[in-house]
Amino acid sequence: MLALAFLLGCFAVAYARVHHLIVGNLDLPASLYVLEFDDQSLDFRIVSNNTAESSHAWITFGHTRDTIYGASLNSSKTSQYELELTANKSSLHLVNSAPNCGDLTSAYVIAASQRAPYDVYSVAWEGPNVCGTAFSSSLSPNTTASTSWTYSEESGVHGLALAFNDTVLYSADLTENSIWTHRIADGSGEDGKGNGNVGQVEQVGRLQLQEGLGPRHLVVHPTGLYLHVIMETANELFTFDLDETTHEPGRAVSVWNFLPGEASVSDYWAAEVALSPNGRYLWVSSRAREEADPGYLAAFLLSEEGYVERRMFTVPTTTLGGSANSVAPAPWSDEIVAMTDFGTGYVQIWQMSEPREPGPGFQTAEAVARVDIADGGCCANAIWYD
Repeated sequence: MLALAFLLGCFAVAYARVHHLIVGNLDLPASLYVLEFDDQSLDFRIVSNNTAESSHAWITFGHTRDTIYGASLNSSKTSQYELELTANKSSLHLVNSAPNCGDLTSAYVIAASQRAPYDVYSVAWEGPNVCGTAFSSSLSPNTTASTSWTYSEESGVHGLALAFNDTVLYSADLTENSIWTHRIADGSGEDGKGNGNVGQVEQVGRLQLQEGLGPRHLVVHPTGLYLHVIMETANELFTFDLDETTHEPGRAVSVWNFLPGEASVSDYWAAEVALSPNGRYLWVSSRAREEADPGYLAAFLLSEEGYVERRMFTVPTTTLGGSANSVAPAPWSDEIVAMTDFGTGYVQIWQMSEPREPGPGFQTAEAVARVDIADGGCCANAIWYD
């Protein structure tokens, strides 16, 4: 019945039946996998296993999906790869790499701009003396702009989000309970006459949160009105309104606990927050600290403006989630995500089911496909190619 519902949902939108994902390893071995998912047969398989420069705790596409950037817990470099994906071939090739600011090891988070000159932003994890680096898209240091910036001495930045046409960079500071806002100059200058230094990164503000929250990852709604932040320690979803001028987060307009009533907050650490393509669903996940307990996957219904209207459901995952439980919404469906597990080593496809009557929204989600990658280092985050 579940498979039938899945197929009907896929037939409702006219997209290709076969989709590809790339997933990195959180730990060694240094591998990048290309996966293939058939949304009709639900077949899910490994297409290729590619040797990487290092294990990459975080990967992201460049401004074209033929370029992939990787950050690592085991290297002081950020790496660039070229992806070749055809009907007959699937491969990744190292193109370039560049050292992080201060030659610090453990570049953990990375974001790539979709706006010219398509800079890449990486922040070293973790302190002391955490800093961020802006690279050109070819990973040659951008000598025409301020290429690095600092946080506080004991910061541990775990999440980045670009917004407002990639002119604002938000940083989730897990260890210092802060959200940082940086402005990225687009060349227009404050006077609008082109006097700005393209790519220059400067601090706008820092929102200090109360102890015990642990902001881990964050995402800005496309309307630009709200910033959604997952709190690792508190296992809560915070939504902040954004200043119309500075784009800094202000007050928390809502706080949601998404664990079921029987779960103890101290037994879990929240992992991910991610938006569906239509901006109406917000996925969050949390990992269990003990192997006997499951992790959890939840989804919230958002208003058209991006405000959280209600929690639709919370469901247990099939394992505790390890150190990952990263969630990647499918770009071709608002109801499907890929979720990774580090420890057990797999990537799983989940789909919302049981539409709420009257709508909108769904009442639950179920796993519909899984591919195991038990190499000891998989899996970190996954990104959808098509």
